[in-house]
Amino acid sequence: MKLIRLIIFFVLVFFSCISFGQAIETKCDNDSVIKINKNEPFELSFGACHDCGARWFLESIDTTGIKLINTINKTNPLFTGNPRAGGSVFEIWTFTGIKNGEYKLLFYYKRFGRIIQKKNC
Repeated sequence: MKLIRLIIFFVLVFFSCISFGQAIETKCDNDSVIKINKNEPFELSFGACHDCGARWFLESIDTTGIKLINTINKTNPLFTGNPRAGGSVFEIWTFTGIKNGEYKLLFYYKRFGRIIQKKNC
């Protein structure tokens, strides 16, 4: 009986993480670019499931035009589930423009080294 409860718990955690990880706040299409101005900060916000081991990673950035300032995690105020089940975090990435232009940022959503999702912003 304990084994069945444990299996059900892990299945629920797994599916809650996947469903929330797909709900990305910042809309990014595969061909989108970000238009920035020099010294103008901007943020990208992504839903994440840290309790499940899933996080966003910045894989590609043009450091001649964009500078990463900070990354923080904030609790999702709309999340009503058990925080231990995951899905309660937004990863907020803050950048600033070094020079005017159009740039692409490549993010990977990974869990235990495996790519779950890819976003070009």
